[in-house]
Amino acid sequence: MNRRLVVEVVIGLVVIGLVGMPVYARKGIPVEPKPSIDFVVAAMENQKELSKPALVVEYKRRIFFQGEESTTSNTMVRYVRTPVVFFEGDKAFKGQGWDEENWERFYTLKTRYDVTLNKSKKLTIGPGKQRMGEMWGGYGGDLTRQDMMETVMYPISGTHLVDLVKTRGRIGDTKVEIDNHICWLITADAGKDPRYEEYKIYLDPDIGLCPRRIERVKKDGKSTILYSKEYREIAEGVWFPRIMEHVNYEDDIRVEMRVVKAEVKPVAEKDISVEFEPGMTVLDLASGKLIKWSGE
Repeated sequence: MNRRLVVEVVIGLVVIGLVGMPVYARKGIPVEPKPSIDFVVAAMENQKELSKPALVVEYKRRIFFQGEESTTSNTMVRYVRTPVVFFEGDKAFKGQGWDEENWERFYTLKTRYDVTLNKSKKLTIGPGKQRMGEMWGGYGGDLTRQDMMETVMYPISGTHLVDLVKTRGRIGDTKVEIDNHICWLITADAGKDPRYEEYKIYLDPDIGLCPRRIERVKKDGKSTILYSKEYREIAEGVWFPRIMEHVNYEDDIRVEMRVVKAEVKPVAEKDISVEFEPGMTVLDLASGKLIKWSGE
C-alpha cells in the first residue's frame, strides 16, 4: 500500500469515528455528505505532512496599479517551508513583463522565521551592496504578506489558513462552483482585524481541500480576493497552483504570481539561512533601537 493511500485510509477512519458516517476522500470524489471541520483540517494537515522535508517554490511576482504595471515592483521569489523554518528570498527588479532578462536588479531581501525559537530575521541588500538587518520575536514581515504563493499555510488573520479553519471555520450546507470546480465554502469571522467582516474560503476536495479562492470581505462589502489557478500535483498527493492573483478591488491593485518551479525536496541549511555580519547595523524591533551586530 503506497504512502498516499495509507494517508487516505487513516483520514477516512478518523472521520468515521468523528462523525459516524463513511467518507470518500479519493481524488475526484467530492466528500458526501457535508464533511466535518475535523475532516477538513485533517485533509489540510495532510498537505503539510506530504510536503516534507520541504516545500520549495520559485515564482515571479508583478504588480499592477489601476491597470498599469509598476516598473519597480517585479520580484523573483524563492519560498521554502519546512516543519521548523519559513524562508523567503526576494530579488526585486525594475522592468516590465515576465521575461527577467529585461529586468534590472534593484535590491535583495531574505527573511527567515524559526518556529522553535519563535524569532524572525530579515536581511536587506541594496543596489550598492549596503546591508541592513532586522530582527523581531514571532512571525511576520514578508512571510505574512497577502500577495504570496501558498496553499494550506497561507498567512491570514495573524495565523495560517489551516489554523484559521480549525479555530474559527464554519462549513456551509451546499457546495459552490469556482472556475468549474466544485468546492466547499468555509466561512470564518475576521477576529480582531478591524478592516474585515469575515473570510470566505473555497476548498476543493479534488486537490486535497486546497483553496481555489480566499475572500477577505470588508465591512463595507468590498472584498480583497486571492485566486489560485491551474493546480498541479508537484509530488505524490501534494497540490500547488501554477498561477495566483491577489486583487484589492477597493484600491484597484492586482498582483500576479506565476510559478517557475515548485517541488518537494530536502534543502540545505545554508540555502535558507539569514546571517548578519559582525558590525552590521541591525534594527531590533522589540526595543526599536539600532544596534551594531556583535555576532551573538
